[in-house]
Amino acid sequence: MVLLLCASAVWWLWARDGGSVPPALAIQPLTTRACPDQERLARRYAPALALAPDDQAPRTVELFLDRAVLVYKDGDRAAQEAPVSPARLAQLANQPEAFLALPPPVDDAAAQRRLYEQTVAADRSGRYAVTAYASVHCDANTSGLAGHTVVQYWLFYMYNDGWNKHEGDWELIQIVLGPDGKPQFAAYAQHNSYTWRDWSEMLVEQRVNEQGELEEHPHVYVARGSHASYFQYAPGGYGGDVVVDTQEFVIPQVRLLPPPEQAEPATFGWLRFPGAWGSDVPPGNACRRCERGPVGPIFNSGGQKWRAPLTWGGRRLNRDDLLAHGIARVLVRGASTVHFYDAQGRHTGPLPGGRMERAAPGVAHLRRPGSDVHIVLIPGLTPTSPGRIELEGGTVGRLDVLIPDGGHGFRLQFDGVALGANGRARLVLGVAQPVLEIDADGDGRYERSLAPISPPGVPPPEGGVSQRRPGEVRTSDRCGWRPPG
Repeated sequence: MVLLLCASAVWWLWARDGGSVPPALAIQPLTTRACPDQERLARRYAPALALAPDDQAPRTVELFLDRAVLVYKDGDRAAQEAPVSPARLAQLANQPEAFLALPPPVDDAAAQRRLYEQTVAADRSGRYAVTAYASVHCDANTSGLAGHTVVQYWLFYMYNDGWNKHEGDWELIQIVLGPDGKPQFAAYAQHNSYTWRDWSEMLVEQRVNEQGELEEHPHVYVARGSHASYFQYAPGGYGGDVVVDTQEFVIPQVRLLPPPEQAEPATFGWLRFPGAWGSDVPPGNACRRCERGPVGPIFNSGGQKWRAPLTWGGRRLNRDDLLAHGIARVLVRGASTVHFYDAQGRHTGPLPGGRMERAAPGVAHLRRPGSDVHIVLIPGLTPTSPGRIELEGGTVGRLDVLIPDGGHGFRLQFDGVALGANGRARLVLGVAQPVLEIDADGDGRYERSLAPISPPGVPPPEGGVSQRRPGEVRTSDRCGWRPPG
């Protein structure tokens, strides 16, 4: 009955739109020239996935196709077929209103879960292995990259059980390499939106492969149910998305996607299928949060992700990304050792002997390669959250703290602090007027304190005195001054 209703709905949509291909799906093919080292690049940067133990993993599309029913237009009626082959999907390249449906109803999450578990448990051949589909874009096959190379990883999940529910779930992360071949930044999808982060601010797992080559696998924290991708663990989650704190990361097998026009129909014919990977939802459906499944990689977001990857995931949204997801950033430029302590006194930072302690949940302590820059990323920190930043020894060229504050940034900045070999400094967070306290000789007594300077772009009055009361900062370029708290 569900499939018959869906078939009726797709026929109605087809008749309403005249059966034509929507402009967003009329996509011109890429050039067939290949980027150099595609296989090597695709394996070198394959994502390391942090998956909730009670959730699905991304697997081969065969997991879905072997159990799906294809609903499509045959003349003036809706037809159904099962099983579904990649070659059959390639034959429907001009039917964007076709769709694939699984036997359980869209709103029966428990049945969808059982289908997934039973299918995976019965797989003895590796046909449904944990998989990332890779696509490599460079000047040879994609316009507008200006010497950059983009390595995309498409992750396919059988069912989306987040705030909304739908069958099929295509998610994307992409790594952008500069003209020098070194990774610059990454964009992680949360469905059609994304967040951006500089490579130096990412958690990356390094491994040496069997050929003796260094591989760099970025950590991807996958939200339970929705499968949105995030850069780090956050105890409070990301809005309605929850990720797990784990030391176990899964690196999927990588399957390189060919140019769609060169795809062998028997294996990758599904690339040319413009329809939905999941049941349509008829008008008036009782499940209010049920949705039609997404379209595949080359049609996703109207084709923008595939055809113009830097337009989709190349804007520098780092600061907005941090603020939107409630992540504070501490940047220290200088030779000092940097420590963070949360409200419970849990420590993230180096220990004697060089080992790094990561006791504060979700806090990432990173070192920008080839520089004296330390970066500490703290999820869930607000201007009133207790915490402490401590610096040991050397000279602090800059201490810059950006804390989310109701969608804006509460900022503390200190420049040119000389501590000497034994000196220490601490910044106590969560107080009304935070100051940097200095213990110049390291005897445990803090002899003096420094107030934050004005943010860049705000000139001090005559005499060089800051235009604010102690501890006062500006939340954004369009906001006025106000004291914290």
